[in-house]
Amino acid sequence: MNRLNEIWVSYVIEVREFLLKSRRKISKLLGKVIAEESLNRKWKLPKRKCQIYKKIAESFLEERIWGYELASRNFKIEGMKAEEYYQFSAEINGYQIDQEYEEIKSDISSLLSFKSNEEIVEYIIKKYAVFPCSSILAGNPTFNQLPDYALAKAIRFAVNEKFKNSLLIS
Repeated sequence: MNRLNEIWVSYVIEVREFLLKSRRKISKLLGKVIAEESLNRKWKLPKRKCQIYKKIAESFLEERIWGYELASRNFKIEGMKAEEYYQFSAEINGYQIDQEYEEIKSDISSLLSFKSNEEIVEYIIKKYAVFPCSSILAGNPTFNQLPDYALAKAIRFAVNEKFKNSLLIS
């Protein structure tokens, strides 16, 4: 296995563990994010609809955890490559994730010669959170994308909190 794949495997495992440990915190953040985004975008969402959107976002969180579990198994057991993982992600995602993936690969490549795999994985998580959060957050969400957007934002908050006393140094 080449080093890029080793790092992707480590990243996928680390992200899955982070999501599992942060599940409750992320879930609590979802309601707040949905209410704030609704207010900021002048979407008049009744409280009941905000609750429904929160439940949808929570199901997306569970789906994301399951997806990372499946990916980690495929990397370990079947020898899936980082490029195959990206292709799979691109097929099932409704967002443009090409730029984020290429930036992550570029960052990994630039750090390979002087950082350990663990340091690179930490750097990627600090910078990009949980792939494809950066792609989702870069867009201007429509009303129907609010659960995805809220989840990406809640994950970003949770990552920032985890690393709040740590600098992003490449």
